[in-house]
Amino acid sequence: TLMADRGAMIDTPTGPRVVMFKGNRQEVDKATNKLSILYFDRWVYNLAIGGPQGARWREPRERTLDELFDTPNQTHLIGQKNVGKFIVEAHRRLIAPMLCLTFAVIGLSCLLTGNFGRRTQTARVFAAVGGMVVLQAIILGVENMVAKNLELMPLLYAVVLVPIPLAWLVMVRPPSAAPAMAKTA
Repeated sequence: TLMADRGAMIDTPTGPRVVMFKGNRQEVDKATNKLSILYFDRWVYNLAIGGPQGARWREPRERTLDELFDTPNQTHLIGQKNVGKFIVEAHRRLIAPMLCLTFAVIGLSCLLTGNFGRRTQTARVFAAVGGMVVLQAIILGVENMVAKNLELMPLLYAVVLVPIPLAWLVMVRPPSAAPAMAKTA
């Protein structure tokens, strides 16, 4: 562990370094389990110890939308087994704004229907949160299915879009369609 009163990060031709002033270095010897403390006026720590960094694999979530939709031309770079993951990630980014609307409509339909009261409001909040958690779990499952079989892609959009009109119908239904129990309350 290194601690110092002041420090600065500098870039040198051999790589980045941290220069620390007026501090100490604490180290525990694993063999003897003894603590050693070294006090210093100036300490330079080389951050480029690992050597030059090579190109690393970028996950689908780290890539641009253009790269994700261009997977047929990149199959030799990403591998055939990753094509589905890339395409699902691209479509996930497209449905994310719609999913926000879906969650909002589910919440509204749970909170704005029925009578208002202190006792019933908590149950509605839990119903709204539960509905959203269930929908998110379904979406995750469908995304995994679609990654393995891209022909199921419309199912991903259906899972996100179908709850919107259903929740809307629950909100705008006439009072006569409300459950009989709500009428007696």
